[in-house]
Amino acid sequence: VGKDPLTGLHNRHSCDVVLASLIQRVKQKNTSFAVAMGDVDFFKYVNDTYGHLFGDEVLSKIAGIINANLNGRGIAGRFGGDEFYIFTNNIKDEEDLRILLTTMRKELQYAFDSRIEDFGVTLSVGVSLFPKDGTDYEELFRKADKCLYLAKEKGRNRFIIYNESKHGSLENNSKHIHKILDLSEHSEYMSGVVSDMILDLVSR
Repeated sequence: VGKDPLTGLHNRHSCDVVLASLIQRVKQKNTSFAVAMGDVDFFKYVNDTYGHLFGDEVLSKIAGIINANLNGRGIAGRFGGDEFYIFTNNIKDEEDLRILLTTMRKELQYAFDSRIEDFGVTLSVGVSLFPKDGTDYEELFRKADKCLYLAKEKGRNRFIIYNESKHGSLENNSKHIHKILDLSEHSEYMSGVVSDMILDLVSR
């Protein structure tokens, strides 16, 4: 299995192999899993302002946060640059997935607070679900990628789980994205608020 030398996560080739194998296994078991694609918000600014060594530290920290929160419930990979991928095959339901992603987002947001004066390190994530959103590698990645783009459009530092009724089909041109978002922004925001409340209650 190929590893990314900086983060210790699966590299791109390894991710491709693992996901193809995972799809075959879950098809046989009639179960589901999630594909999450994420990248660091304004990572070029982080590198340019604080240096590439600090940028590498950010990437390594993200990898550690992802692995700690997955805790055996899936695998994570880095495709290069600031792009990360997560495949979860032991998440109970979508609410559990939301809590997992919210925890990762909040831990990363506060990880470098004392080191960066003008902004925190944040992550935008797009998610698709097998088999609801697709049953092959390419379709799942394309839908997760669309949601990652929408997360960036909506202000970054958030995750979006694909829902065709909210986000449109893959054929929708990007110029229509703002129209698609009008009706979905409130429900997506409220889902994040609920997840944050659950995490606060659990921590107390």
